[in-house]
Amino acid sequence: MNSAETAYLFRHALLRDAAYQLQLPGDRARLHGLAFEVIEALAGGRPPEPPPLDARENLTFKSHPTDPFARELAEHALVASGSTSVKGDTMIAARKLYLRRSAEDAEHSFQHSVSERSWRELSQLLTGFEKGLALRRLGIVLSHVGRRTSAEPVFEQALALQRTAGNRRLEGVALTDLARLFKETGRVVEAERFLEQALAIHGQSGDRDLEAICLGSLAGVYEATGRIAQAEQILNCTIAIVRKLGNRLREGNALANMGVLHRIQGRFPSAELLLGESLAISREVADRRLEGMVECNLGALFLQTRRIDEAERNFERSLAIHRELGDRKSEGGVLGNLAHVFTKTRRWEQAEVVCNQSIEILREISSRRYEGIALGNRAIIEYETGRSAQAQRTFRQVLGIHRQVGDRISEGNVLVNLAVLYRKGGKYRRSEQAIRTALKVFREVRDSRGEGISLCEYALLQVSQGRFQEAREFWRQGAAILKQIGHDMTFEPGSDSMREACAKAGIPTPEDPV
Repeated sequence: MNSAETAYLFRHALLRDAAYQLQLPGDRARLHGLAFEVIEALAGGRPPEPPPLDARENLTFKSHPTDPFARELAEHALVASGSTSVKGDTMIAARKLYLRRSAEDAEHSFQHSVSERSWRELSQLLTGFEKGLALRRLGIVLSHVGRRTSAEPVFEQALALQRTAGNRRLEGVALTDLARLFKETGRVVEAERFLEQALAIHGQSGDRDLEAICLGSLAGVYEATGRIAQAEQILNCTIAIVRKLGNRLREGNALANMGVLHRIQGRFPSAELLLGESLAISREVADRRLEGMVECNLGALFLQTRRIDEAERNFERSLAIHRELGDRKSEGGVLGNLAHVFTKTRRWEQAEVVCNQSIEILREISSRRYEGIALGNRAIIEYETGRSAQAQRTFRQVLGIHRQVGDRISEGNVLVNLAVLYRKGGKYRRSEQAIRTALKVFREVRDSRGEGISLCEYALLQVSQGRFQEAREFWRQGAAILKQIGHDMTFEPGSDSMREACAKAGIPTPEDPV
């Protein structure tokens, strides 16, 4: 504020505001109306009316020369609407049009704050089911940037409006939106209940597209709660529906989810094929969100199959896309995966910094399930850097989170990790308790991969206690299960651990029953 130029500009702004306030309301409205007409004409004229908010087709947003000025035009229309009743009605309609264009253009260019403001203001001008639809779009924007606590009441209001309007189809859509939010915040029981209600509605109406969306979300709930066989069955139904409808984007999403299921089960070749097909579709339909998600899932697959350099490149590409989109949840998840890469390559300082960034983001957006997974990564870092006691405390904290959100597969994985820590620390009784509980979990959810890995870890515990015959039997059972599901033991860390343990004990390595 020291230069003459700055001081002049400051006084000029005050002078401009004072001159503006001196205008009578009617004159001010007319001036805004004139500004609206001039800007609209110079920008290329009024755009066509958009399709209704409840359009069944997934229509791509088509840009218009007025879009860069849509927000400004909406503001001019707001003040101009007070000039005369006839002019006012025209300006209110124009404001609705430009708020909608501003919201959709901002979504398209990932300007989430602008989109949020425009959808919120548009919802205030609408009533009934249309208001509910505008609020739904607002809730989606809030969810994408991780503001789930703000999104929940918005989705709830949208659901109430659709029920009041008696629109069963849109009620089903609103139930699915809330169910997804519940799943992301760890309320899987509520998520499943809402999805079942939505599925019943769409089944009655015969809306196959919405049925496929709902089925895909329900498969995600089943996967998160360890019901892998049911999840795969539902995803097969989803893929069949979307292929029949010719919806390539939904097909890409369903294939990606199926690829994740196969990776979880250790079916790596088929997982890679499914994810590769999904990635190709994402690029074909130019959907960056799907592309970023698949890049991350491929990275996880490469990490699990020891292709570390490829995994890191995929995670870096995924991270760049999610940051471009402003998708905080996905950014937090990818950072957690990168921390795992740095752990594998013993870059401990980088691993801990990135892992803590991941946890901070996931806490910020109330994503309990993924916060638990990220904390599990930190526990591994703590153990590998000599903080065994802290690692055990962190794993126990993580175990509580997974039990709270109902993520049974992650619960089993943490129990196996605790068993390893206890075994290496000579706490054999605790290790056996943890591994037995893990086996119980994996058998209850029918996760063959988890059961096989747990049996192999149980074998390592037996070797540590000199029980070589028991070790051989547990290893034989675990390896047989993993082979049956197509899981390549070459990529299983337990294989290396068994060879090391047997060498240290001076006994032969158990033969693989293949």
